[in-house]
Amino acid sequence: MIAYYAVVFAVVALGEPVSGDPPLAWSPSGDPPLAWSPSGDWIAFTVATPSVERSLSGFPLIPEAGPGPREPNGPASPIGPAMTYRIWAVRVEDGQAIEVAEGPGPMTSPGWGPDGRGLAYGQLTGSGAPGTSAWEVVVAYGEERDVILSRPMARAADRGVALITEPVAWEPGEGLLAVPDPDRLAIELIDLERREVVRRIEGGRLPSFSPTGGDLAFFREDGDRWELVEARTAGGPALDRPIDRVESAVQPPAWTADGRGVLYPKEQLTGEGPQASLYLHRIAEADPKHIKELESPAMPGEEILGSYLTVAPDGVDQYFAVQFSMRNCVLAFHRGSHPIDRIHPLAGLGNLGAPSLSPRGDRLAVRFGGPGATSVVGLIDTKTQAFSPMTPDDESTAAWIAALGGALALPDSARDLPTRLPFPEELEEAGRFSPTSTRLAKLGSRLTGQLEGAGADRALTAPPAVVFSYLSGDFDAAERALGTIPTDSGPPDLSLRLLGLRAQLCLARGEDARAAEIIDFIRDQHRAGIAQVESDGAGGFSVSRDLEGSASWPEELWRRSQGEEAPDPEDRPDFPPDFPRARPVPRVRPNAPESISPALPGASGPRDGRE
Repeated sequence: MIAYYAVVFAVVALGEPVSGDPPLAWSPSGDPPLAWSPSGDWIAFTVATPSVERSLSGFPLIPEAGPGPREPNGPASPIGPAMTYRIWAVRVEDGQAIEVAEGPGPMTSPGWGPDGRGLAYGQLTGSGAPGTSAWEVVVAYGEERDVILSRPMARAADRGVALITEPVAWEPGEGLLAVPDPDRLAIELIDLERREVVRRIEGGRLPSFSPTGGDLAFFREDGDRWELVEARTAGGPALDRPIDRVESAVQPPAWTADGRGVLYPKEQLTGEGPQASLYLHRIAEADPKHIKELESPAMPGEEILGSYLTVAPDGVDQYFAVQFSMRNCVLAFHRGSHPIDRIHPLAGLGNLGAPSLSPRGDRLAVRFGGPGATSVVGLIDTKTQAFSPMTPDDESTAAWIAALGGALALPDSARDLPTRLPFPEELEEAGRFSPTSTRLAKLGSRLTGQLEGAGADRALTAPPAVVFSYLSGDFDAAERALGTIPTDSGPPDLSLRLLGLRAQLCLARGEDARAAEIIDFIRDQHRAGIAQVESDGAGGFSVSRDLEGSASWPEELWRRSQGEEAPDPEDRPDFPPDFPRARPVPRVRPNAPESISPALPGASGPRDGRE
């Protein structure tokens, strides 16, 4: 058995509000923090993951503006009944993962004990309905758990999923825990030995104890800003010392190794726009000191969503992440006062946040796909910059696949493309086929194969398999995966759109003749207003008309295949308005390829359409 034991706890939620004020209406803010054990052997984190089906049902393949329902490839809200919260502790040397907690109720992010053998976190238990939930304090030693405190919730917690962005802090003397309140914006200090709340800090969040003990730093709500406060753990509010005011707070203040200073990012308005800077407050000094700028100013119309920092124990190596509203975040690596490198393991695709450097400085844990509660977790080797996603279960793997799909930012025009995949020449012009830019697609292909190997439904994994294979330049693998996509649900013209993608794959491989046959077939059916032509299994066909305002993607596909402008569809003769709707003889060009079936895009047959 691995030498590991967890101290699991939650703070009791007061059944009624402390004051007459209404409870805080809280929204998730920032990326959930990541916690290294003192030795650097383990990384612990909380995730909020939907089911595999829910994660993959919204994968970006079919354009959202296409007619008809969006199933199975339509968007799915990640927050809902299918959400499960889990706390994982992963040994980074071999990837072995321990599930510390699991449940449908929100959880805080965990905090390690000073000796590295325990984890602390908060958890809502029960169904969430009034009178059925509790906010508990639990101590776990291995598989044994001791419920220290438990009180019922009078109603559903207002902070909900936002709790995952709130960490628990453990005082080095092991006597105090700082825990977020589940219902209101507040911090509660708990004496572990006495099993009781000894102080409540209204409006507080993101606590951090000094490594030498005795001091606590946190942010406190102050109108539309946040006040950075330093407090003595043995004192009351009278000894709280306001340090500074900041625009946003997304991570706890970072103490210096000697416990005499607090580092924190602060947004400032410059002549060029908002800019994030690093500040240092020394306990013995009156005013904080500006250290340096962390990133270039925000562009016009752009906002700073949050700023993060993580520093090695000796203070030399520093990593910063500034999240903007109009561009993806990369990590800035500084050594001392000198910028050294800018790091993004996936060539700038997707947002990074909540960086956390291991005590040994050899690995950097990050969140990907945020900011927000459903961001996923990965590790970067600081020497080689090799990247490893943390996927301890199938749900985490599916969440990673969905996050990678969202990072691709594929076009979403139902008029210009049969699917959301660009034409190959567009990818080449944008540099998407460069070795670094295909890194995301290759990682996605690996994770999709991993999920398929675990027995996931191929109907769910086929869309990401198509997208990642295509963007990796493996068009044969993309076509094989394309043949496994079901067409019994989705937009009315889904069958023809998948045929259009097959033609696109043929063009990418230089199979112009085969592509031309498929495109001619699609155009002939599409200009007749037919969305689907399918065999009824009895020798006949069922034919359905497209919706009015049909997309023009077949003409764009034809134009790309010919290298010339497509003719205006209005110049073509109209298809007879009285075309029969049931069991007709399908209007197909006499030499249409027999291998083509809009209902069965994976059907095989002679590639040239002849016997």
